[in-house]
Amino acid sequence: MNNLEQQIQELMLLNQPLQAWNLVKDITSPLKDAVYAKVRHAFEPKEYQKYYAEDLNEVPFPIKWTFGCDRIVPRYTWLIGNLVKIDVKHLLDIGCGTGELGLTLGILEIPSTGLNLNIKSIKYAQDLAKEKNIDKITKFLNIDFFDYTTQHDVVVMFELLEHLTNPVKGLEKAFHLVKPGGSLFLSTPRAGDNEGITRNKWVQKPNSWADGLPSGHLQLFNEDELKTLLKPYNMTQFLTDIMGHFLLEVKKSE
Repeated sequence: MNNLEQQIQELMLLNQPLQAWNLVKDITSPLKDAVYAKVRHAFEPKEYQKYYAEDLNEVPFPIKWTFGCDRIVPRYTWLIGNLVKIDVKHLLDIGCGTGELGLTLGILEIPSTGLNLNIKSIKYAQDLAKEKNIDKITKFLNIDFFDYTTQHDVVVMFELLEHLTNPVKGLEKAFHLVKPGGSLFLSTPRAGDNEGITRNKWVQKPNSWADGLPSGHLQLFNEDELKTLLKPYNMTQFLTDIMGHFLLEVKKSE
C-alpha cells in the first residue's frame, strides 16, 4: 500500500471522510469510489435527507439512563449543571436523537422541544414522553432545524456539528434560534483522540469502512479549528470532557 492510501485509510478510521475525499477526489485511486460512497450525501441533498430521515438507525439509550442521561454521560452532566443555575423558559434541542435530553429535562420540569429528521427516533421519544406524562412540557418534532423559526432562550446542539455538510451555516442558523440574552450550548467530538473514535479505530480492520454506506461523521475538529469556526461568536465557556468531547457555550447579547 502506498503512502497516500495509508493516509486515506487512517483518515477514514478517524472519522474524517471529507479530508480523505479531498485527498483522493482529483486522482486515480482504487479507494476513490469507496471514499465517495461515504461522503456522497454531503454533495447530494436528497441523499443526505434520505440517510438521516430513513436509513440511519439511531440506537436509544438504555431505559434506566433515558430519564437521567446526566448521571451517565459527561456532556449532559455539564449541560444540566449549567441549566439548573438559570431560569430556562424553554430549551430547543437540535438533533435530539432518541430524546434522552428532553426526557431527562421533562422529569426535571424544564420545558423543551427536540428536533430530528428521523421519524422513528421522534416517535420513540414521543411515546416515552407520553408514557411518563411529561408530553405537555417535552415536545419532539420531526423537522429539519433549518426549517424551524421559533427562538428560544437556550438552544442545544450536541453531537451534530460533525454531521453537517456546512458547519458555518449550521452554526449561523442555530445561533439565530437563540433569543437575545440567551445561550447556545455545543458539543462535538475532538478530532484525533476522542475516546469513542479512538476505541473504534483499534477494533476495526483497515478496510472495514469500505462498505458502501454513508458516514455519519463528515468532519471532526481539533481545538484550533473549532475556535476559528466560533470566532464570530461570544464564547463564554470552552472545555473538554473526560471522553474527549468539546463542550462550549456562546452567548447572544441583549
